[in-house]
Amino acid sequence: MASSKEAWEDAQTEPLLPGRRSSPDDDPGRTLPLAADRGNVAGGGAGGENVARLLALLTAPHTNGAAMEEADAAAILSHLVRLTDVSRGEEGLRWTADRARLVRAAVKSAVRSLDSPTNNIDAAANSNEGVALMEANTARRILSDGILPLTSAGRASGGASGNNHDGHSTGTPPCVWVAKLVRAIVVEDLLPLALAPTDAANDINESAAGGSGANPALDILLDSFLDRMDRDEASHTLPSDNHNAYAVDDILDKLCGMDPSSKLRPSAAAAVLHLLRGMEATNGGRLCRRRVWITKSGSNKGNGPTRRGECAYDPVDRPTSLLRAGVQALQSLVDNVRNGRGDPDAVPPLVHQLALTPLGFPSAIGAAGNGRGEKKETAQRRGMRLRRTCLEGIASVLDSGDPPRHGIALSGANESPHAQQRADATAWRWARYTCLSHLGRAINTDPELGRAVLSLLAGAHAPDGAAPFRYARLTPFRLAMGLSMAAAVPRMRGAALEAVRELAVEEETIRARRGWGAEGQVLGMGKPWMDCLVRCVEKESKREGERHHVLRCLLAVAQFSEGGGEGGGGSAAALLQSLVSLGFLLVDCVKKDEPADRFSSIGGEAVRPVAMLAPTLDVATASGPATGADASPHRAAASVGRCLLSYLFYRSAAAASPFLSSSISLAGTHRGADGGTALCRSILRTATDKFCCMAPNAAEHAWLLTDLLGFDPRSVTGLLAEDGGGENDTEGLDDAQKRQVIPLALASHHLPHLIDTLSHVPSGGMSPRVASLAVAPAVGRALLLQATQQRLGLGTLWKRSDLADHVDHAFLLSKKALFSADAEKRKYAANALVTLLGVAAVASATGSRAGGSGAWSSLLYDMRGCLRRCLTQHQPGVRMEAYSALVGLLPTSAGGAAANTQDSVSPASTVSGGSAATPPPLGPLRAAASPALAIPSAAQNALVCIVSELLQSSLERYVAIKEDPTDREARRKRSMGGVGLSQMEMVVEEESPPELRKGGGDEGGSNPFRFEKMISARPSHPPADGKSGGKKKAKGPIGQTLLAEALNRIEEPLPSLLASCIAVTPLLANIGDRDEGDEVQSGNEMKKALRRIRRQMAGCTDVDEYTKWVKHNQTIVHVEDNAQRAQEMAKAKLATLVLVAMIADVLLCTCISNDDSVVVFEATGGSSDEATNDIEDLFGLREDCIDEAARIMSSFVSSKSKSSKKKGGGKKGMKERNANLSSSQNDDEDEEPKKKIGKSAASSGGSTITKVKSSEINDATLAKNRVLVEQALHNMSPASSHDFLADSLRRFGAEASNKVDAADSDDSDNEEEDGDAATRLARSLVFRRFIITKCLLLMSGSSPLVKAGARFGPLVGPGVELDEKLASTARIAASMTLGPLLFAEFTSHCYHLGRTSLAPKPSSSSSSSHANGELSLAQLSMRAFVSCVKGMACDSPGHIMSTATRVNALLGSSIAKASNIVPASKDGFKYYRDQCNAGDACVGIPEDETKLGKTLFPFLALADTTTSEGSDDATTRLCLFSELLDNSMHGEAAELSHLISTAAEAFVEPNMKEQLGVILLRAWELGDGDRVGVLGLDHGEEGGGSTDNTASCISLAVKVALKLNAGLDGNTHVPLPEGGSPSPGGNSSSLRAERSKLGLPTTLVANWPDKHQNRLQKELHSSSGSVGLGPQIAWAISASVGIGDNFQATFDSDSPSKGALKLKVMKAAYTHASEMSSIASSVASSVDDALNNAEFVTQKLVPHMNASADLAQRFVSCLLFSVSKMISASAPSAEFIDVNGSFASTLLKSTKRFYSVLAKLILSFVESPESLMSNETKRLLDHLTATLMPRVSALLMTLQGKQETASGKFLAESKIESHGKTSALLVFEKEKLDNALLKVAGKLKQAGLEDESEWLEEHVVNNQNRDFVIKGVADAKAREAPKKKVKKEAGAKKRKVKSEPGADKKKKAKKKKQRTAESDEDDDDTQGDSVMESVDADESMDEDGSVVDLDKLTADMKEEDEEDESEEDESEEESSDSEGEAEFD
Repeated sequence: MASSKEAWEDAQTEPLLPGRRSSPDDDPGRTLPLAADRGNVAGGGAGGENVARLLALLTAPHTNGAAMEEADAAAILSHLVRLTDVSRGEEGLRWTADRARLVRAAVKSAVRSLDSPTNNIDAAANSNEGVALMEANTARRILSDGILPLTSAGRASGGASGNNHDGHSTGTPPCVWVAKLVRAIVVEDLLPLALAPTDAANDINESAAGGSGANPALDILLDSFLDRMDRDEASHTLPSDNHNAYAVDDILDKLCGMDPSSKLRPSAAAAVLHLLRGMEATNGGRLCRRRVWITKSGSNKGNGPTRRGECAYDPVDRPTSLLRAGVQALQSLVDNVRNGRGDPDAVPPLVHQLALTPLGFPSAIGAAGNGRGEKKETAQRRGMRLRRTCLEGIASVLDSGDPPRHGIALSGANESPHAQQRADATAWRWARYTCLSHLGRAINTDPELGRAVLSLLAGAHAPDGAAPFRYARLTPFRLAMGLSMAAAVPRMRGAALEAVRELAVEEETIRARRGWGAEGQVLGMGKPWMDCLVRCVEKESKREGERHHVLRCLLAVAQFSEGGGEGGGGSAAALLQSLVSLGFLLVDCVKKDEPADRFSSIGGEAVRPVAMLAPTLDVATASGPATGADASPHRAAASVGRCLLSYLFYRSAAAASPFLSSSISLAGTHRGADGGTALCRSILRTATDKFCCMAPNAAEHAWLLTDLLGFDPRSVTGLLAEDGGGENDTEGLDDAQKRQVIPLALASHHLPHLIDTLSHVPSGGMSPRVASLAVAPAVGRALLLQATQQRLGLGTLWKRSDLADHVDHAFLLSKKALFSADAEKRKYAANALVTLLGVAAVASATGSRAGGSGAWSSLLYDMRGCLRRCLTQHQPGVRMEAYSALVGLLPTSAGGAAANTQDSVSPASTVSGGSAATPPPLGPLRAAASPALAIPSAAQNALVCIVSELLQSSLERYVAIKEDPTDREARRKRSMGGVGLSQMEMVVEEESPPELRKGGGDEGGSNPFRFEKMISARPSHPPADGKSGGKKKAKGPIGQTLLAEALNRIEEPLPSLLASCIAVTPLLANIGDRDEGDEVQSGNEMKKALRRIRRQMAGCTDVDEYTKWVKHNQTIVHVEDNAQRAQEMAKAKLATLVLVAMIADVLLCTCISNDDSVVVFEATGGSSDEATNDIEDLFGLREDCIDEAARIMSSFVSSKSKSSKKKGGGKKGMKERNANLSSSQNDDEDEEPKKKIGKSAASSGGSTITKVKSSEINDATLAKNRVLVEQALHNMSPASSHDFLADSLRRFGAEASNKVDAADSDDSDNEEEDGDAATRLARSLVFRRFIITKCLLLMSGSSPLVKAGARFGPLVGPGVELDEKLASTARIAASMTLGPLLFAEFTSHCYHLGRTSLAPKPSSSSSSSHANGELSLAQLSMRAFVSCVKGMACDSPGHIMSTATRVNALLGSSIAKASNIVPASKDGFKYYRDQCNAGDACVGIPEDETKLGKTLFPFLALADTTTSEGSDDATTRLCLFSELLDNSMHGEAAELSHLISTAAEAFVEPNMKEQLGVILLRAWELGDGDRVGVLGLDHGEEGGGSTDNTASCISLAVKVALKLNAGLDGNTHVPLPEGGSPSPGGNSSSLRAERSKLGLPTTLVANWPDKHQNRLQKELHSSSGSVGLGPQIAWAISASVGIGDNFQATFDSDSPSKGALKLKVMKAAYTHASEMSSIASSVASSVDDALNNAEFVTQKLVPHMNASADLAQRFVSCLLFSVSKMISASAPSAEFIDVNGSFASTLLKSTKRFYSVLAKLILSFVESPESLMSNETKRLLDHLTATLMPRVSALLMTLQGKQETASGKFLAESKIESHGKTSALLVFEKEKLDNALLKVAGKLKQAGLEDESEWLEEHVVNNQNRDFVIKGVADAKAREAPKKKVKKEAGAKKRKVKSEPGADKKKKAKKKKQRTAESDEDDDDTQGDSVMESVDADESMDEDGSVVDLDKLTADMKEEDEEDESEEDESEEESSDSEGEAEFD
């Protein structure tokens, strides 16, 4: 046999043999056989024998399975080439059936040879019998060189066909043979390669070989053969009577998936997509068109066969089907890969082809409309739809990150399963990376594809089955696609990242509007309607949301990108950089930092009211606003961004973690040089660039350092995919090591950069606040880590000298900032110095290697010197910051075995909090506490000692006491060591008087302090004259101004210093005495010093002793002006007295009777009597200081000078009025001027400040100034410890007072003895008020808490410095300790009239509880108790008890305590306890909430009237709230309302809350007969009550009731899922249960009065389906105050009577003018809240929702229906609520918003107008037309006609103008609503809904009330603003009113009396006027009156208004002058 080369050459040169003549097989009308017939090898001559031989080679496989010889293959190829030449027209060879069979056999053999995953000939031979196989390269050449040229063969030039005498063909043209061959090859050989088999067996084989890829025959032949088929079909190459089943369109339908019986092979899908796209490029638009032939008759005779004629094309959407088929193939391919039966490498090619497919159809023909009048789809829309379909399919398939379970076998046979799994995961990740790279390149090629990615990323398209909200449609792979696009296409980067940020903000906005916190907990009462909407929509769409969905997707992409550089083509690095950019973009959601909210402990700012001590406490103030992420969605989104950045930093740092490699390997570059540390560096550099350039949101970026140091990987474990990859780097780390990954990375690699950022503070680049809050604490934490991690073997991570160098560098930068002129920068420097001092102390104690202890000692010496300068030479704020930092440096405990595991909160403590603006961490980050450093016991002791030394040395500077020799020597040794200065070296001592220089006298009775060093004596500088008028200079009362200036003189915050010393003393007690070689004995010295100070102050109770230094101060004495000198002395004395009072306040906390307490500074053998005496003395000193300060403030008054009277210009001025005197005293004042001491040089503007005698001080002014001083003390003093407060309440509270009272009654004859100190304190109500007030300030967070281990900050609220877990634990403990004692105080005070709100106001400034609006003791006690209940209800995720259980425990113990202390209350509480035990068990309510409800029964319950047997006397049992109302104790009742509101927040069951609200409103129903309350109070008419408290009680009760009902949510009917609402007349209990599951309350009809129940039952079963508390209040208001005349026609005769609407609470409120206005404001506020929710859903959610939009629209319709009912119920009485029509105007504004929201809702039905006809929407529109519009029209007429108030005065022009604008805007919004209704009606008509469209047009649009008509043009114009002449008449009328005030008062009283009598009618009169339901306004239209359109009317009036603008301005001036004259007259 010849060689292969020769064989191929012979095949090219072998001569052609002549062919046979035609045979029966040559009939062109017959179809070619599917396969060659072995038994019938026809041929003639040599040519026929050659064809037969070649055909035998192809059809007879070798027996041994060997491949075909190359010579035989060459012969076959040569023959095929000749056949191709014949087809091109060459002579000598013609087509025969044998040659056609030869071509078919060659194709089949080549295809079968190539159809094998590994080209295994043996396997193919066994599976393909009857086919000879050849090598793969040979098969490809056969197809490409032998078969493919057939497609280019044309019609033959010779051998033309003809007909013989029989009519048969004498010869078939080659083109016909080629056409038949092409069709047969495509149908029989190529289509099976592209389409999947239908039988099960072949399907299994296909799955097994799914990863083999497409057969190369498809790539070689399919596109060309299809094109040839299409041309042959178009040119009629085949006979016309040959109707073949497979036309080109049929084949395209099968390939594109339009034929349901066909399905693409997954392995061939990529090839098919590529080929069809190439075909479309060659023949544009062919894939989108279907050929349709127009048939014609076949012959002229008319009876011949039909034949094809011209063709037409119909559009067909094959590209969409092709994409769907490709996506299905991709899904099958991925499933095979995941099941281990496929190759991951086959996935990227198919994704690549899918991404390019939409671009291949640019000229696609739009599809036809849907038959409903819609236009054809444009090319642009169609292209976007194709791209979106492609991307959605790819993302849905590749979203799952599950790696294959088995995958590709490894080369090694002994590989472990774990290694195999890792290899599979790597291959799968590589495939997904490659897919992303292909998509990025496709986006670069196709810009429209980028827009489709943006649309998909933003969730703009919502297909069926998608999530209802945009953020929930985000998936990890969609996000990865968007981020890849952002990296690949720079122009799309910003838009992609912005889209993701909007999704994060949307998620957090929905979360906040649902009333959820950052952790998913319900905040307060929650927002049930929005929560129900979200839950129902998610349930209907079967896509329930999850918390932090966007964060989950971000973390999934980050997890997917970890370590993925291998094989990904750079996609991993691009994804990580995009994620970093996205993280910072999320942080930038907060545009501006919140202002600092720290406590102002020193300065004039302290003179401000304390919110928690206000006479009336609002519901919002009592509840406390949510902060941080709970309050702002943008701040929550910023937290998401920081969490993402923290995770990226953690994963990158973990790659180079020292726990995974030795220090030697770490020094190399194989771990850190691959981008791990580079990403960390990029994150830090970007963050520092943000907060080092004074960005407005610098603090938000700086918090990243805090989150990095506090990041715990366990917190995000629940958010990460279980098998998402990326966990191999930290596989061998435990939890403790994982928490140390980031701190170690910062300490070892990034610490120098962080320290360098601090240099921006002195230069002004970085805000000092940002540096103090985040940067400096982070630096300190990293330095402390270096100082403590030496013992863990990690010291090789840095050099020996790194720690000392870093500390020294930071120290130099801090010293530079210390000399800045800005006080804020010096505060930062003080913080940084304290932090560095702690690091140096720890390093010195742990024996750091750098330089030894000597180097640290030198550095410590320098730091002490700088810190001492902070504590002696800087502002009070800087000193306060230093004290706060020093206390925060301390550990929470010291010494003992537990110290080795004690978490240090020193420099690390400032990481967990350093500011009030610290944002709360993200929900999942709260799962674990932030990692803390384990500091050795020796280091902790060193911290305690150095802090105590600094504090004590600072304290010694201001103490002037006699010292023991040992103490003196210790002080001098400290001074020599640089810790403190010796007292003898103070230069300021020369200015002190001789008495003070001697040391201050004896220990027991002298002033222990040197106030001249704490208070500045510099004179104040008055402002320059002449630049500002006298009116602007008056900033407040003189006393308040003096106090503010005096507080600014205080330079040393000594109370905070003392509190810090007290906080460090327990830690010193644990340490004990140190060795003799040390400097001091710290344990006892601090305690002794504090005890001496306390004893001296307790012994020196003369306030003159503390202020006598002022008389000897040279600076003050040398002031020449007498008045100025008097003021300077007064300011100095005020500052001294305030300081003394605060010091006494702080020292009181050290007087605890427990002998074992570490804060008891008693000498050996001391007793509790000494502490009690000290308490009495210190408290007495405090009160004396307050009284003296108030007297000094009241002794200065301002009066007009004589010269100022001459400046009047002829006008007679007012009589000089003394601002310090009351109005009655001013009227009776003598004309004689008072004796003046002197005139102030600072007087200006014609006024002087004079000093009056003590006897001439006004008592009212004295009392007011005393309140000012106490407020300043409350704001400046630290909070008292709850241990001292509880001990004081036990020893001197209600129980002790009862014992003293009992002893006094037993020994009434001995009146001279006052008893001991404890007895006097128990009798002192002032002391008890002080203790209760301190309890309130502590529990409410109004005072800063000084506690070791935390900076100064409150216990609760903004600015909490304690750790979250520690703060919640401390708050719960303090609440449980103080709560029962405070409730016992309340119970005890209620029995004394003078201690309640009934006590009459005194005429002088006494110590009474009612002086100057102070709270009564009972009110104060209840308010403090409510704060304790709030503390028990605080959010504490780690607590073992539920919130309801904790609150129930507090209330139960409080009741028990009160019953024991006050026995008179025991029976009342026992009665209700027995009633609860006898009650039925609550079904469906948790047990803990049931118990809490029973415990609340004595506080709030309905009156229970019983009649004794045999007697008609009735007895009514009253709950505590009703009992307080019955005794007119409205102030206490108001506080009890807050208690009900706070306790109700512990309920999860909404019906429990709503029931409490109903009972609260019915608490005014006191019943008949004898009334017996819980406490048994019977004050009768002794006190008279306070009107203000009465008003606040009723309005507050209504607000609380609305809050418990969740606004209008409780009375809003909602479409319940799965069956909806029960039908009218159904079971109301089932409705109540269904709504309760969704969090919505449902009122119980039985809870309302009997006269209401029939009406409520009827309404409950009506079409509305729901009743609630809101409409009840609105109708009760209307029934109480009356109905306006314009509204009478809007009611019919079937409306219920007033008796069925009235409530006792509204009847009580009607007697107070301001009460109804406050209640109406609450109603309007609830309406606004409902409109806010409806507007948010309509504008933000509905436009982006899919099929679930219908349910959301129904929800909004229900809520708007509730709003409509509220407005309709409130409008009839709106004119009687206030005198100027404000409430009516508010209702009209709400109606305008209602119309606006409704118009937007109607327009949302344009896409699906049939949804408009839902029951909810129809009910809303019916109520709108029948009820709301007539009443709004009547209200509009009422408001237009309102020009006068009830007193006869005209309304201001601005008020009238405001009413006019409101009316005009209302009409405009109604017109917009009408247009929207007309538009939707047109859509209904287009959709074929004629009846619905007609109903909408006739019933809603064409209504008489739509224009808000006004009858009578003349009357309407007369109601407008009068002209100039009319205004003069109005002025005359006003003067007449001034001259006859009595007549107006009589008329007003008469009207009020008539209205009161009308409201007090008998409720049984049911035949009266009905006021419930409405009628159409057509019936009430006056036939005689002319109807005027308001638009026309307002247009005419506008012209008149423009003409009279100048006249209106003049009239306003005249009106203001006349009003001023009336006021002075």
